[in-house]
This record gives sequence, C-alpha cells and structure tokens, in this order.
Amino acid sequence: MIGVAACSQTDSLSTILSQFSDALSEVFPPDSIFPFAKNCFVFEDGDGATNLNLGENVPGLVVIPSLMGNKKLYIGTLLADLCSRILSEFGVLVGAQALVP
Repeated sequence: MIGVAACSQTDSLSTILSQFSDALSEVFPPDSIFPFAKNCFVFEDGDGATNLNLGENVPGLVVIPSLMGNKKLYIGTLLADLCSRILSEFGVLVGAQALVP
C-alpha cells in the first residue's frame, strides 16, 4: 500500500501517520496479513518552511524535502525498496502455506 501526502506548515508527521493508518484500517481488517508492505511518501510543501523534523524517523513515512534535487531518482529508489519488501513477503506467505496440512 502506498500513500502520498503533502505536508504544509500546520501538519505534523504524527498526524499524517495517523491519517494513513486510519485509511489502511478502512481498506484492510486489523488482523489481515495484507498489505505486505506499506509506505506513505510525504512531500514537503513550498520552500521548506514546514514544521517537519526531518531527523525524526517515523516507520512507514518517508519524507521528501521540497529542496531535494532529483526527486524522480529518489522516488524510484524508494519504490524499488517497497517492491523488494513485497516480493520477500510473498516468499514468507508461500512458506507458511506449505506448512499448513
């Protein structure tokens, strides 16, 4: 599952994560094995004058600063990482199914 958010001066990472988690819970039941992987890409709005703490590590959120140069390359790398995690989870799922009689 991929989320995309824009962060303005009034937003915080915890609020964005909460909204992303709420959206996930509407789509997938809490006890579901899905989604295999999830990330929310948070784009900083404007000139970098937001209140984001870019040093803060929030699992599931990836902050993309507004002043970053080559965003296409960076986003491609992040998507490749997400796809890799999804494919590795397929292996775990298949292995778990093989153990069920």
